[in-house]
Amino acid sequence: MPRTALCATLLLAITGLTFDAAALDFAKVPRDLKKAPDLKSAKPQYVLFALGAEGSKVLTVVFDESGGTGKGYDTVYFDKNLNGDLSEPDEKAAGGKDGFKVGPIALKDADGSAFTFNLQLKLNDYTCGFNVEVLRPGQAKPAQFGMQLLPTSSALATAETLAKAPVYHLGGPLNMIVAPTTFPTAKVGDYLSFSISLGTPGSLGNNNLNFYNASCNGKQPQAVLRVLKDAKVIDEVPFTGGCACGGGYVMNARVPSRVPPGKHQIVVQEAASALQPAVERVYEVNVENPLYGKLDPDPLIAEAQNKFPKATVLNIYRGADLKLAGGASAKGEFADAGGYSVRNDHGNDLQDSGAGNLRLGTWFGGDNRVFLKPGLSMLPKGAKVQSALLKIYLHNEGYGKVSGPGAIRAYPILRDWGEGGAGHACWTYAHFTDKDPKSVAWGAPGCEQPGVDRGEKAVAELKLDKDFARGFVTLDVTEQVKAWAGGAPNNGLLLKVEGAGEMYAGTMLSSEIDDAPFRPKLILAYEP
Repeated sequence: MPRTALCATLLLAITGLTFDAAALDFAKVPRDLKKAPDLKSAKPQYVLFALGAEGSKVLTVVFDESGGTGKGYDTVYFDKNLNGDLSEPDEKAAGGKDGFKVGPIALKDADGSAFTFNLQLKLNDYTCGFNVEVLRPGQAKPAQFGMQLLPTSSALATAETLAKAPVYHLGGPLNMIVAPTTFPTAKVGDYLSFSISLGTPGSLGNNNLNFYNASCNGKQPQAVLRVLKDAKVIDEVPFTGGCACGGGYVMNARVPSRVPPGKHQIVVQEAASALQPAVERVYEVNVENPLYGKLDPDPLIAEAQNKFPKATVLNIYRGADLKLAGGASAKGEFADAGGYSVRNDHGNDLQDSGAGNLRLGTWFGGDNRVFLKPGLSMLPKGAKVQSALLKIYLHNEGYGKVSGPGAIRAYPILRDWGEGGAGHACWTYAHFTDKDPKSVAWGAPGCEQPGVDRGEKAVAELKLDKDFARGFVTLDVTEQVKAWAGGAPNNGLLLKVEGAGEMYAGTMLSSEIDDAPFRPKLILAYEP
């Protein structure tokens, strides 16, 4: 799933959620002023901030137009000493397009905790800054927290009257908001994703103040897929962080092959801080895994052994422990990279396999191709190749489909290319190094020039149609591997999707993933 689309989807889901942390009763927040300032605008803008752990003190803020109604808000009044009088001389500040500085505001709670608040406020803008400093009794140094509004909150909320002014709570208990809270059935090999925001609520429900990237005091919430069997915890799969989306934090975890089918738990934890104790949330998720216990050893190995009883059968993937003919051993090698015809955020057209995903086919307006190279250096000279099957795993990120007939086709690559780091392959280059004039381009973008980049004809293909079922797919590349064993240079294979219409074959799990059964592999049967 693309980061931007995922973030938009999950952040929209946050709006309107019910907050289940102990929160301030905003209806009871006092809205009285002992003395108001001399306002020049007929449409002043009010906003209230309930301060401290229990919101016991209220900071009233009002934006005014010094030149009169319609001339622009250029002045802010704020109750710096929290006494209800906004007419005092040090409680007025000028501002402009960069906002208004409000503070410092000092407060001491009933338990002896000392708070200091500094606000950078902007009308009709969500890029406001809220800094909270709290020194608890017995602490040597105060803890500092920076908060903001989520973009889905649109802007700093205000009202033309004090009675209708929205309220924000600063310094109170935190709300850890997870969206969604109900998870659909997850299939093995697919990704579980959710968004977390961390902060304190406001009276409008979605005008909550949040820590950027859900990071409180430099610590982000942690999450695991807690794997259960017979009601006992047998494993934990960690979630990793993704996009820092407008103050939220997207977390992802792929369901690995070792997770048995059935009900498991997503556990989200926020560490204790100076604002509150530790928090843990637990959500149920059902996992479908018909492959459980059937992937290791790969069933294609037994098929090859039965078909070629005199042959040595190797399951070649990155990191595999290979037992060769004659009793020798070797380590499996497998390179993979990809290119995307639409330039990405990195300023080049790389598909980054470091995330464990390489897309194949049309996706969000561009063509995606994959470069694969199984290591064959362990084959003895003159080895007789009986069979070679390329096996990859494709999953659907939810944003692509196959609309008509087509095929995944494999072409032999005729030139050297790079994987990862400096000199990596991408859409335009066989070897690309950032700002390096020595970068080597393909003859045609996408490894497309026949006779230069790739062979004229495909050596294997897999038919695609609208009913194409993603998962493990296999391409018979026996003839090409025979050519490599016979001395032809092994530069690997280009996988590309050809066909009319929308042709997203899926996202291939790459050699970077930690779940070995899902890595690209070559099931090779040979006789020395």
